[in-house]
Amino acid sequence: MWNLPLVSALAFLAGTWIFFDIHELWFIVYATVYLAIGWTAMAISKHINSSNKGNDIFPFSDAPNTAVFICSHILDGREKILFVSHDADDGAWQFLCGKEHNESDARIVSLKYVLDLDPTIVNLKDLPLGHCAERESKNDKWVIAKN
Repeated sequence: MWNLPLVSALAFLAGTWIFFDIHELWFIVYATVYLAIGWTAMAISKHINSSNKGNDIFPFSDAPNTAVFICSHILDGREKILFVSHDADDGAWQFLCGKEHNESDARIVSLKYVLDLDPTIVNLKDLPLGHCAERESKNDKWVIAKN
């Protein structure tokens, strides 16, 4: 997508060239400045992204900023993650404490936040869609089953 500013500036320049007299210098100056700013911003963004590559290899196939469901009991520190579901219909992740819940207990956080909260969930990075994992305590092994 780095070439998007170039394409839009060239399209703007071509449009001004076609519909306006070429001697209207301010339209060309505007398109050139627009191109320069856009290209500079994209170059900076590309440099930042390339310098960050490889620093943080995220173990899940989903992106670190993937929105996931977690219960409030885990977020406030009262409970541990004892039940994880990777839903088949929409690919959503749910991290629950194994107790009864209602809608008001649901919170949305990033997958990276949950991994930082409980690094043991890395063992579920390959949990297939339509499956769940459960354990009795944080120190127990995950038991995987089909939902």
